[in-house]
Amino acid sequence: MGKGILVKLQVAPGKNEIFESVFAEQAANCSANEPGQELYQLLRSPEDRQIYYLFELYQSDEALQAHRSAPHMALTRSRIRECLVGEYSVTILDQV
Repeated sequence: MGKGILVKLQVAPGKNEIFESVFAEQAANCSANEPGQELYQLLRSPEDRQIYYLFELYQSDEALQAHRSAPHMALTRSRIRECLVGEYSVTILDQV
């Protein structure tokens, strides 16, 4: 069964450009190295330009676990976190 993830992030004022650039690097690495990934899409709120949502879709639990432990994720994870304000929320969903 496929797995979906919805992540809500708040980016610090003045960090949007850096965040989006690092995220684009991360997304390219995911697409190139994760055959079980079906969607990895960043969206920004039109009401609050500091709020972003990440939609992820994986073919299986194994594909999700491979994503979480992938070496390329370590390359960008800390740089992304440096752009964030407060905690982010993660919701894991089952595909139907």
